[in-house]
Amino acid sequence: MWIVSQNKSISINMNKTLNIYRNSECICSDYPFEDAYANLGKYATDERAEEVFRELMERYRSWENLKYGQPSGICEPVYYMPEE
Repeated sequence: MWIVSQNKSISINMNKTLNIYRNSECICSDYPFEDAYANLGKYATDERAEEVFRELMERYRSWENLKYGQPSGICEPVYYMPEE
């Protein structure tokens, strides 16, 4: 599954990233071969960032389940980080 950043300037493959994590109001991803990270989205509150993070993880779980023939939820190959 792919994730497109909030500002549409970065896309990452979930299967090739080291980590997706929430850091206060930001959701970030580590690059696997560099000592760097990508800011995928920034939200007004910590609560909103947590909500988006949970939605992202649920979408990824649904995508993985589809590969094993057990689809649930929304099973699309691309997740676009919400604007707000």
